[in-house]
Amino acid sequence: MANPDEYSAYSEREDRRRSAEEAERWREEQEHQEERRRREAAAWRCPECGGKVYPDGEWGTAAASGSPCDICQHRADQDAEQARERAKKQAAVDEAATLDGPFGWIRALRSGGSH
Repeated sequence: MANPDEYSAYSEREDRRRSAEEAERWREEQEHQEERRRREAAAWRCPECGGKVYPDGEWGTAAASGSPCDICQHRADQDAEQARERAKKQAAVDEAATLDGPFGWIRALRSGGSH
């Protein structure tokens, strides 16, 4: 870089490159902020816990407007599954009680089983 004209041209190219990079970073930041504003504007409160719920879901699942958050929905699904299991067990107990009834021991003797 002994030639001052070469250094000047190099410096000018570097300044343009830096300016272009800075402009690109600024544009990306503006896009990111706009996306955050849109996402926040589309959010609603979970009817169960009051936390924010976003249309695209926190874990990549699509959430319908007004629906509970992923955590509350998971908890509700677990509660429903447990209720189904309890109902199934209760139905089995009720069926056994109906079959056994007050004279179940006689039926057990006739069928060869023991109680």
